[in-house]
Amino acid sequence: RIESFSKHKLTQAQFPTEKDLLERREIKIIEQLENWLETDSFQREEELVSYLAASGHDPLKVAAAALKMARQADAEQPISRISTVQFKDKKRGAGNSKRRSQPARKSARRRKPTAGAEHERGMVRFTLNRGRSHGINPGEIVGGIASRADIPGSGIGRITINQENTLVDIKEEFATAVLNKSGTYHFKRHHNMELIEVKDR
Repeated sequence: RIESFSKHKLTQAQFPTEKDLLERREIKIIEQLENWLETDSFQREEELVSYLAASGHDPLKVAAAALKMARQADAEQPISRISTVQFKDKKRGAGNSKRRSQPARKSARRRKPTAGAEHERGMVRFTLNRGRSHGINPGEIVGGIASRADIPGSGIGRITINQENTLVDIKEEFATAVLNKSGTYHFKRHHNMELIEVKDR
């Protein structure tokens, strides 16, 4: 029904696995470390590392222990299991008469929603100016947002990929975290992307 309404064929994509999300977390840590290394504003920390090295500790192990401490927050935020999406058989209900299907199509045209009109209850809708024509898929959206904004995959709701843009519903409790990272999202070859909140009309 969605395909007939939008006149576009929907492609099935895979959600990211737990391994994918863990890898994204590690990439995020590396990016943060690289940013700190560029700023070179950690003189006191250098003094502490020098002290530990002078005490006989291997500097490489000191760095590894510091990373372990930094990742404790991730350990306290386990990745929620993402449920498998169930697709209904397209042929189901094909035996209905043409007379019954015609009014339904007319009704659908009358109820054509606006971009921000039908987000899920308890959700905030965001828009991304990349869509089907740019090769965007749901797995990239979930993985990119969850890892960058540091929210669970279960905090991401309905994803609607249009030809030139994508609509994403985020649970209200995570909306601020998602908005704060706008302009820093990476979806494969698309970098520093913005997620803009869609205001209700």
